[in-house]
Amino acid sequence: MGLAKNIKSPEQLIFHYLNVILRRWKTIALVGTVIVAGALTYCLTAPHVFESYASIMPFQQSGNGGLAGLSDLADMAKGLGLGSFTKSGPHALYPAILKSRHIQSRILKREFYTHKYGDRRPLYEIYNIKSDSPLEVEHYGLKKLAGGTDIVTDRKTNVITIQTQAEEPQLAADIANAYVEELKEFNLKLRNSRAKENREFIEERLEETKQELVKAENRLKEFRESNLRIGNSPELLMEQGRLTREVKIQEQVFLTLTKEYEIAKIDEQKSIPAVNVLDEAAPPAEKSKPQRVKIMMLAMLGGLVMGIAFAMVLEYFEDIDDKDEEYRKLILRYNNARNRIFSIATRKKETSNEPQV
Repeated sequence: MGLAKNIKSPEQLIFHYLNVILRRWKTIALVGTVIVAGALTYCLTAPHVFESYASIMPFQQSGNGGLAGLSDLADMAKGLGLGSFTKSGPHALYPAILKSRHIQSRILKREFYTHKYGDRRPLYEIYNIKSDSPLEVEHYGLKKLAGGTDIVTDRKTNVITIQTQAEEPQLAADIANAYVEELKEFNLKLRNSRAKENREFIEERLEETKQELVKAENRLKEFRESNLRIGNSPELLMEQGRLTREVKIQEQVFLTLTKEYEIAKIDEQKSIPAVNVLDEAAPPAEKSKPQRVKIMMLAMLGGLVMGIAFAMVLEYFEDIDDKDEEYRKLILRYNNARNRIFSIATRKKETSNEPQV
């Protein structure tokens, strides 16, 4: 192929490439200018993106209460389709909960204040998703919220960082804090479930026992009022003893349930593990995107590389020897295909112009 076939040493190849660059500098400059212009247009038109952070540290209670609470949370999270976390701690469970559809759907329906609208609106309205279908609005809203959210866990410290992005600094901070609030509420409901159910069960049994005790006392009272002179009657003495034992049994059950009820109320409060908020999200002072300097530098470098590559491609095709057999065959096949296409199109046109009989 022309000059390229005569190149035998690396030095000649380098000089050949330099010669191509010098001869085709206008082509290289044109390609680079187009790429840089595109990058500049993006930098000027792309909306500003602000990023805010909130960090939390899961708190595990010591003792059986904490382990039971974690087991409750893991079981409930598994029921919501978040997978199994039986052998993992909150540092693995909490990020999955934060990324769940349940949490993000609640955040999507929360109201936030923005300077753009000047009032509080649901997040899906702020995202301004163009659709009349509620399912599509939720789908694309969740997709946008998830795309602007990143949950990072430090394996050494178990600190979980929630990173959120928005077009306004205060909105980015509010969304991050909303994640923390929703996690607290979710954690409160699920971690509290077993202790709450236990308390409600004891409370119900306590009320039933209280009613049974009152009935037993009333039966003993009525018996004594009806039999003021029991004397030595074996049957009356036996009935009195039975009624007395029934009252004592109900009293003992009532006292035991009362103690258990108080313990259950205390356990219900103890079984709530806290989510320690290390840093609440604050509005960032500077935007995080677009990074104009970085984008323009990459655009200039990419434009230069693409321009040189395009110049080399042009040089390659111009250096092809017209007498090369493969090239002549390629041109011949191209001409034949073009002629067939043109002939078919001409026949169709003539057919369509024939008068209808």
